[in-house]
Amino acid sequence: INSVGEGELGAATAMETGADAPTPPQSMAIVSKGAMACKLRWKPPANNNGAPISGYRVELEEVGGDGATRTINVAGLGCEYEVNELLPERGYNVRLRAVNKMGASAPTEPLRLTASLPPPGPPGIPRLISAKAASLTIRWDPPVGCAVDGYRVEVQA
Repeated sequence: INSVGEGELGAATAMETGADAPTPPQSMAIVSKGAMACKLRWKPPANNNGAPISGYRVELEEVGGDGATRTINVAGLGCEYEVNELLPERGYNVRLRAVNKMGASAPTEPLRLTASLPPPGPPGIPRLISAKAASLTIRWDPPVGCAVDGYRVEVQA
């Protein structure tokens, strides 16, 4: 184009853009949790940016910890993973990335999770301390390895 007008079109050329890292996974959610584990589920990224998804990367950081991030590589196309070896009643921030041959996506927004305490185990065997006409005094050792808020004593005549 110039002040006189437009010239003829040049030869057409086909061009292809290269692949890039995918967009982040979508809708990450906690679907179940236990004392030391938590199951996560998510949807694939909206765009793989030209290269198939090869897996996912779970990033786990303990809230109030030393800032270290535990990275778990999840191979394949499955959109569910159970994170193990969590400490009960500790908070964690979880981020998720999709991975293809070009690299990893940006992380998802962090999801806060807390593993729940397990129910207590049984107390020790009750021991009779004293017996009277209308009462008994008994003692037992608490369950090992967990806090207890109270006990339920059942008596059978």
